[in-house]
Amino acid sequence: KLQSLGMDTEIMDRYGAVSPETAQAMAVGLQGICQADIVLAETGIAGPIRGRSPKPLGSTCFAMYTPTGMVTEEQCFEGGRETIQAKITEHALDMIVRYLTQS
Repeated sequence: KLQSLGMDTEIMDRYGAVSPETAQAMAVGLQGICQADIVLAETGIAGPIRGRSPKPLGSTCFAMYTPTGMVTEEQCFEGGRETIQAKITEHALDMIVRYLTQS
């Protein structure tokens, strides 16, 4: 995340890997790389173990960079790894659809 997206390490050190701030920094880095009008980044804990994060399994932060500003959302999904990954994907696509239909 840090190297590929050119993120400041202080953001993850300060807020953690699963945080709105980290997701926003990821979205900004991704937008800088691909120059797309809309980019969406997510960071979360799909399992099977929680790792070092104090947040529960399924915790996910989304950030969507758009021409009208940054949109962030936090969710906590339940289930096994594959189920959580599917729910993350569905939520990310839903965020994009909501933005496009409301704009």
